[in-house]
Amino acid sequence: MDPARHKETEKLGGTCLNRGCIASKTMIASAAVTHLVAVPPSSA
Repeated sequence: MDPARHKETEKLGGTCLNRGCIASKTMIASAAVTHLVAVPPSSA
């Protein structure tokens, strides 16, 4: 990549580096939902 042509909005890397791979994102989302269902809200 030519540094002179690099835009501020472009990120080095790719989808997996910047936003996460599809499989990883799905696993994290599933774990978050499971946690919400399995762990009762704390009574404060």
